[in-house]
Amino acid sequence: MCFVSFAVIRFSAFSLLISFCSR
Repeated sequence: MCFVSFAVIRFSAFSLLISFCSR
């Protein structure tokens, strides 16, 4: 369960970074 939550957080941060760079 911890690994899943970590993956979700990492994916969320990666998506945020891409959206910020795309702007």
